[in-house]
Amino acid sequence: RDVTISVTSVSGSDHAVIDIMCGPALCSSDGQCDDNNACTTNVCDGACNFLPISNCCGNGICEPGNGESFDLCFDDCADGPYDVTAPLCSSCYIQDGNMFEVKARDKNVAITTLATRTYAVGGASGTFGGEVWTKQGTMVGFESNMSAWTKIADVSFTSGSWQMLQFPEFDTPVQIAAGQTQSFYVTHKNGGKALWGGGGPVRNTLATEDDNLQMFHGYYNAYPFGGKGAGTWNGVLNYMSDNGVTATLSPTPPPTPAPVNPPTP
Repeated sequence: RDVTISVTSVSGSDHAVIDIMCGPALCSSDGQCDDNNACTTNVCDGACNFLPISNCCGNGICEPGNGESFDLCFDDCADGPYDVTAPLCSSCYIQDGNMFEVKARDKNVAITTLATRTYAVGGASGTFGGEVWTKQGTMVGFESNMSAWTKIADVSFTSGSWQMLQFPEFDTPVQIAAGQTQSFYVTHKNGGKALWGGGGPVRNTLATEDDNLQMFHGYYNAYPFGGKGAGTWNGVLNYMSDNGVTATLSPTPPPTPAPVNPPTP
C-alpha cells in the first residue's frame, strides 16, 4: 500500500508531529496522478486512482475478445513470475560460459531474464562483462556458429567470487511455445569466469524441471564460440507462463446490402 508521511515542526520547540497515512497517494487534481501507463486513466478523487482503459494492451486485463493472448499481449496474458534453478555445484569448475537447452512443457513460456553464477576475475573481486545469446531449437551442430545465435544481453558486472549475477530484464522476453526447445549461451568475457558443474553429465539429459519448464545438461564453452565440453550451467531462469486465455476476435459482420427501390409507377 502507498504510505504518505508528513512532518510538522512545533513552534518554539525541538519537537515535531509526524502523521503517517496508509492508502492511495493524496491529490488535489488529476495532473498529480500519473502511473506512467498509457492504458490507464489517471483520476483524482481525493486520492489517486488508475482506471484501466478497455481494449488496451497493458491495462492488466487479458481481453481475448479484443484479440489479446500470450503471444499478442504478453503484459496482460501471462502468469508469474516464476523461476527454475539449475543444480548448483559445490566442487565446481571454471570456464568462460555455458550452453544449454530448455523445453517448455504443456504451456507457452517466456524467459524474461536470468542470473548466472560467477567466479569473477581470477577468483577476486573485479569488473568484467557478461553476455546472453539464444536460438530456437537445438544447440547441437551450432556450438561454434555465432551467426545462428542472437545476442539478447551484454552487461558489465563488478562482483566477487561465488556470486549469482542478475542480468536486467531482456528487452524482449524469449517466448517458447509449448513442447518446443530453446537454446541459451550464457558467457563471461574480459576476465570473468563462470562456475559450472562437472562430473561428465550427458548432454541434453534432464538437469532440473518444474511444472512449466525443463532444463538440460549442456556444455562449458570458451568465449566467444570456442572449445567445449560436457558441463552443467549454474544459474536461475526467470520466466512467465501463458495464463491459458485464447484470443477470440469477433467476426466481421457482412456488409448491409443496399435497399432495393420499388419500381416507379
